[in-house]
Parts: sequence; C-alpha cells; structure tokens
Amino acid sequence: MKMHAQAAKNGAVQYSSLHPATKGKSAKKRSAPAVLAETGDPAETADEVQGNAAKMIYNILKKEIMRLDIKPGQQVSEGDACGRFNVSRTPVRMAFQRLKDAGLLSIVPYKNTTASLLSFRQVEQAVYLRIAVESMVIRDMIAVMDAVIEEKIRHALRLQEILLSGNFSPDEFNQSDSSLHRIWFHFVGKDDLWKVIQRLSINYKRFRMLDYGMEQNIRRIFEEHQELFRIIQAGDAGMVEDFMRSHLYGGIKRIGDRVGTEFSSYFIDKSENPDIKGGAD
Repeated sequence: MKMHAQAAKNGAVQYSSLHPATKGKSAKKRSAPAVLAETGDPAETADEVQGNAAKMIYNILKKEIMRLDIKPGQQVSEGDACGRFNVSRTPVRMAFQRLKDAGLLSIVPYKNTTASLLSFRQVEQAVYLRIAVESMVIRDMIAVMDAVIEEKIRHALRLQEILLSGNFSPDEFNQSDSSLHRIWFHFVGKDDLWKVIQRLSINYKRFRMLDYGMEQNIRRIFEEHQELFRIIQAGDAGMVEDFMRSHLYGGIKRIGDRVGTEFSSYFIDKSENPDIKGGAD
C-alpha cells in the first residue's frame, strides 16, 4: 500500500508551488490583478479572480486536511500558502475563513493557524448517528432488494478487491468505502440524507484515515463489507443493526490505545467509550 508522504508533525506545512502558471518555471509571485491582466478576459473582474483563487486553495487544502496530509494541530502558514499558490493574501484569507467555518482550521488572530484537532465526542456521535440511520436504510433496502441492487453492491465489492490487490492509498480506499455505503441510501431514495450525514461527519471522516493508515485494518473492513453483503443477500434484516454497530465502531476499537499515545496530540477531548483510553487530558 502506498502511503502519502509524512508531513512534519510539528511546524508549518512545507509547500511546493502547484500553480499551473508556474509549472516548469521559476516561481514568481503575482497578484490577482496581474493574473487577470494575463488572461485577457475583461469580463473577469479582480474580485472574481480572487474568488476563484480562494475556491481553488480551499478545495486543495480541504482535501489535504481531510486525508491527513496535514495533521490535526499542524500549523498552516498564510505566507507559505501565498507562495505555494502564487497569490496575494486576500484569496488565502478567504480560503482560510471557509476552512475555519467548515471546522477544518483553527485560527488564533495574530498568533497561528492550525488544522483543527479531532473531537472524540463528535466522532462517537457521528458513529451513533450512522448506526441508527444506516441500519434503517439497509433494512429498507432489503425490503426492495432486486437483481440490480445486488449487482451494484457486488460490483462495488469487486472494485475494492481489485484495489486491495494492487498498490493503493488510504484515500483511495476511503473513496471506495464511501461509494459502497452510499449505494443503499441511493436505492431507497435517501441521497439527500447521505449528504447531510457527510456534512455532519467531518471529524469522523478524518478519524477514519487513522484507521485506514494500517493495511490490515483496511483488509478487515473489506471482509466486514463481504459479511454485510451476505446478510443483505439472506434478507436477514434482524441482524443489520448489531452488525452495523460492530462495523462502524470497529475503527475506534482497532485504534485503541494508540489514541492515547502516538495520536494523543490529534485530539481535543477524551473518548466517552469505556473501551478506549485515548484523547487529551
């Protein structure tokens, strides 16, 4: 399994310029109006250029925070971001504010900006929500199960099997995992509910990347997906909730004491689960 390069656990994120205009060239900082002048598009105002730049920066940093390329508590420098994306401070500040509003950055004015710490309380509440809602969704899907749905699930599992047989990253499995779970929401007409759960699960999705960091954990999750499929095929709706409780709490149990040791600096609070000793004091 290929892993993302480890960022420095302490200190600012080390950026390398990814701005398309500087690819293959020496980096030269240009303001948003200068970029506008180069585009030759009079319909695009300076505000629109900065807004588009802010959106790009937001999307890239969000992805890096979510997949833990930028660790919880790790400093994110406004100045470094300006250099990396070759923009002025205005779009960087706009992007940082959006990331703060999304719960991904912690900004202390005139002091520092860091990737937000994980909250065990929020992780466990997200799992609680998933168990309650997803169990009901799967039971509803079993009631309308047909060959089309069965083949869709089988195909998703086959894609996971192919992924695990090669050189894959935790983020790739994360996307595959989400695609599988989304299937039952889709086939009972609950796509909007899936989106709501995703918005409420920022801490949980980042937490899962800790679990995905070990290949044996990913293989265990895949085996559980296969077992869930057998339950669905058998139409055994009565087993769904107990299985989903074990499956969704599995990451918390697998990480176990590591939360209180190597990952302790990533959390702002302690687990409420008596089986877990981790979290901040």
